[in-house]
Amino acid sequence: MPLAVTHVLIPIIAVDLFRDHVLKNTRMLTIKYVFLAGLGGLSLDLDLPLADFLKYYLGFSIESHRIFFHNIWIPLAFLAAAFIFFTINRKRIFKVSLMLSIGMFFHLMLDGFLNGEIFPFYPLSGYTFGLNLIPYIPDFFAGLDAVMLILWLYHEELTHKISDFF
Repeated sequence: MPLAVTHVLIPIIAVDLFRDHVLKNTRMLTIKYVFLAGLGGLSLDLDLPLADFLKYYLGFSIESHRIFFHNIWIPLAFLAAAFIFFTINRKRIFKVSLMLSIGMFFHLMLDGFLNGEIFPFYPLSGYTFGLNLIPYIPDFFAGLDAVMLILWLYHEELTHKISDFF
């Protein structure tokens, strides 16, 4: 089970590398949009605090993690919205929707490939997908978070001189 930092960092790193090395244009995708990809990567885990709220404040317990939000319909809805906004020439809203969608797709891939299962077509199907490439070892995932953060910060220092901001 990738931790929250992984769900934020992977889309941020992917979008940042794409904008720096493929687009080669930081004005087209500012750091704000890179951040939104990370936010999208975390957003599908909103079922965790929602389930806690239902349990502790309403007395209603439901096993909801990786069921209701971990499907392709939510990121596809944001992707469809992005293309609609693109066609009506609303570039900022297009970029916001696209970045959120990208983050959500990364979240699904991380959960489906690394550890656990997701219900990609819920509620239309009960099919589950999970390769469990890495067994759940909490210390491993915490270490993975730390290594990714350090490598990304190093990359940012090399490409954008982030030490100038401190």
